[in-house]
Amino acid sequence: MFAKLKEQAAAQAEKLKEQAAAQAGKAIAQASTIAAAASEYAEASKLKEQAAEHADKLKGQAAALSARAQSVNFKTIATIAEVGVGIAKQTAEVGVVVAKQTLGVKSAEEKAFMAAGNAALDAEKAAKECAEFRDALHAAISANADAFLEFAVLGARLEAAGLPASPPQLYPRPGVAVVASDMTATARRLRPLAMTAVDLAGYGHVVTLAKVATAGISGVLLSPAFQVFVERVLPMLSRHAKNVVVCSTNRYGAREAELALRLYYLGCTEAMDALCRADEPDGHADDADDETLKLAAEWVGPAQWLYAAYDLPAPHDTSEWAAWYAAQQATHQGWITVACVGAASTEACVVPTYPAKTSFAAWLLAAQPEHQRAVLTVRGSKSPNDSDGLPHSVRGSKSPNDWRINFDSAPAPLEMNGVIYHVHGGMLQAARVILDECGCRAALTKLQDAGYTLTIVGHSLGAGVASLLTALLVGDFPTITCIAFAAPACVSEPLADALKPLVLSIVHNDDLVPRLSDCNCHQLALDLIADDALYKERFAKDKSAYYNYVKTLGKVQSMSHAGGAKEDSASEEMIRGNQPHSEASRGSQGPSASEEIRIELDDGADHLDAVGTAQTPETPGFRSQLHGSQLQLLAETTVEWPALVVAGRVVLLHGREGSTRAVAGDSRLPTLRRVVVSQRAVSDHNMDRYAMALRSVWRARGHVPTTTPPVRFAPARTPTGQWKACNVCGSDVIWVCAFGTSDASRVGATHNCRGCGHVVCAFCAPAGDRVAGDALGEFLTLPDRRCPLPSRGHLEPVRVCRPCSYDGFAM
Repeated sequence: MFAKLKEQAAAQAEKLKEQAAAQAGKAIAQASTIAAAASEYAEASKLKEQAAEHADKLKGQAAALSARAQSVNFKTIATIAEVGVGIAKQTAEVGVVVAKQTLGVKSAEEKAFMAAGNAALDAEKAAKECAEFRDALHAAISANADAFLEFAVLGARLEAAGLPASPPQLYPRPGVAVVASDMTATARRLRPLAMTAVDLAGYGHVVTLAKVATAGISGVLLSPAFQVFVERVLPMLSRHAKNVVVCSTNRYGAREAELALRLYYLGCTEAMDALCRADEPDGHADDADDETLKLAAEWVGPAQWLYAAYDLPAPHDTSEWAAWYAAQQATHQGWITVACVGAASTEACVVPTYPAKTSFAAWLLAAQPEHQRAVLTVRGSKSPNDSDGLPHSVRGSKSPNDWRINFDSAPAPLEMNGVIYHVHGGMLQAARVILDECGCRAALTKLQDAGYTLTIVGHSLGAGVASLLTALLVGDFPTITCIAFAAPACVSEPLADALKPLVLSIVHNDDLVPRLSDCNCHQLALDLIADDALYKERFAKDKSAYYNYVKTLGKVQSMSHAGGAKEDSASEEMIRGNQPHSEASRGSQGPSASEEIRIELDDGADHLDAVGTAQTPETPGFRSQLHGSQLQLLAETTVEWPALVVAGRVVLLHGREGSTRAVAGDSRLPTLRRVVVSQRAVSDHNMDRYAMALRSVWRARGHVPTTTPPVRFAPARTPTGQWKACNVCGSDVIWVCAFGTSDASRVGATHNCRGCGHVVCAFCAPAGDRVAGDALGEFLTLPDRRCPLPSRGHLEPVRVCRPCSYDGFAM
């Protein structure tokens, strides 16, 4: 028993001994931790003291560096920068070497060398093509000039001997015209047939409704002529009416359509003011004398020769046919064509220069040996839009080459008589190309050496180029004169004054082209801003009417009593503040030009998308495309470029109260210092309108041509029984007919000119006829050249051939 207890006590003692040893170990560990912490604390205190000492030392060094930095000059900085550049160069060189070794990439120098080599090859190729173009034209025109001068000498000898002399045919009639018969031409000829099939199937009204819905309210309000007006104004106006922001739509053309509508309503405002205005613009200006009018009328024909050639339809729209037909026009007026370049509608008037081709205007050089005078006529530009139904002399070409010249309006220097002037850059370049690249200068020099005088004639773009040609040639041709119809603003005011003895510019009524300048467009932008209140009110009314028109599918409204317009007039008068857009007040309305002008429409303004939408306000999901938009018209404070004006003396053919008056002046006429917003500004640009206005002024002054009996019509058959050809073009009169060569087809194709009595075709004596086009069911509408002939007893417009229409001033 005792032994067992002893064993238990020993085990218990051993257990307690182990517990005591464990507790002792823990105590030793805690003591070691405490000792280590104490040691670390002592070390940290020491480090803290050392850090404080080091911080004080660094603070002193920083103060010294700051004081030193303040004493560093720019030269030291430049030196450091040079060192940095050198390091960058070395790094770049190392990078190039690495790139060559690893990726095989060519160095920048090698790439530049290759690019320069390619550019040199392109320039060499362009120079070769340009030289070939120049040499070919120079050789042909020089040969024509030599042949003409030889005939002039020989003709004078034959005339002295009493023998007839036939002039040389430098531009003979081409052979049979080549008609295109490829797949593209066939598909184009089938297109009118497909459209006819759509109409026959009963879907014609659907197409019409789709056009109305797509065009929107602008398609309803803006006539084709006014759309052409907008097309011509917007490129230059956009430089002065910037930041036209339509926030809620990205549709193409929305901004342009908004400006077009604003121009439309501004034109309506001016038209209403003109109806209430009794005074006449430029009423105190002097009238042009009769000699000036006769001088202008003498050159109406040459200004239209190239337009007649441009009207030739396919397949006669080639350079050979156009040059021949233009030469025919000159021949019938007693001129011999020496050179004709670019007359066809399909002919590109460009020189293959590098890096971009250079455009020039079509031109024709003709001469009269008996009078020893020469005429250089330059054709006007054409509109890019070829589907507006306007006459060719208004509408224009399918080629944009002429419009490249118009849009290149940056001023360029021109020296005349030792003085440097600023002129229209694109027109100056075109004039120099005609003289030097096309070989015109060499031909003119030969004519001058033979004693010929020179007159330069042009219309529209051709008038601007003609004015600058005069400035370029005045040193070589002291007796040079220029007649410019519808001349654009192309010279600075000092040069316009210097050209007064040489250049006579004719402006008809509200013609846009002579008024289309940066200064006038700047003022037009301010006028748009001043007209903003009236625009909002009138647009809201027309928009509501347009919604109703679309919703009712074009239902006709009943007549309304005129008294209902009084309230509208009164409200508009309140908006205008009893300040009409008169000639004196138009420029003074609105904010000053020296301020930055900004108009912001209210966010809640409800505008219709001018580009168009087929939906109405009642249609589910309708949302006006311009709702919540802001229109900003920012008018520039100054015009960046020098002001360009019409060159030389100016005769304004101004129609008022049923009669036309010829006002003499210069580019400072008040009516030329503003753009007249009207669709008549486009139609007044037509060369036919210029000719008719000259006749009207001449008749209004009491100058009645000598009365002669009406001419007898020439029979359509020759004594041998053959049908006579057209007296102008020499072709069978049925060449413009769609089909048929029988005698029945000649009934509507044979015409007689009321001026000369000769047999003519519909193309050479156009009166708005519809002639066959180059497709099934396609017809072309010719221009209407009819005019009254009081000397023949015809007071109403009658059919005359083109040459007689050119001489209509004397009939």
